Amino acid sequence: MDSGTYFSLIQYLTDFNMPKYLTKEQQQMIKRKSQYFILINGQLYKKNRIDPQRPYKV
Repeated sequence: MDSGTYFSLIQYLTDFNMPKYLTKEQQQMIKRKSQYFILINGQLYKKNRIDPQRPYKV
């Protein structure tokens, strides 16, 4: 994952606002990807479908 996507996901998961500089396609991509990630103490984790209690650190 590139750094732009990483920071956009963090911003979206923090306050559910999209960065203003993203295009509509990029905003849709962030919304789609955000369902697979969770933010814990400011760190981005990917949800683990097998063991939801142990997410993967990104």
